[in-house]
Amino acid sequence: MALPLPMSLAGKELLTMIFAHSVPEERGLTEILGSSPRSPLEACFIPNTTARGNAPSIKKSHLRVAIAELTELGWLLPPEGEGKVQIYELNPDAQSYP
Repeated sequence: MALPLPMSLAGKELLTMIFAHSVPEERGLTEILGSSPRSPLEACFIPNTTARGNAPSIKKSHLRVAIAELTELGWLLPPEGEGKVQIYELNPDAQSYP
């Protein structure tokens, strides 16, 4: 079953980054809670579930909308984690993204 495609630009960009990760079992998103060092209006994330790697920064309002959209559409599973990160695994039924 094909999942509905996201409508938001941020949702599309996040999925592209998630699917670019070379290890399928590690695909997902790690949201780093708190403010980005760049601005209190931005948040950092890692486009995989390892909590390692480059952590781009994006406006918090865009990231939250994109995460909510991808979760509602079934691309991301509900978050796990405590403390400083929330980890969203890619739904195992999501095999590819255009």
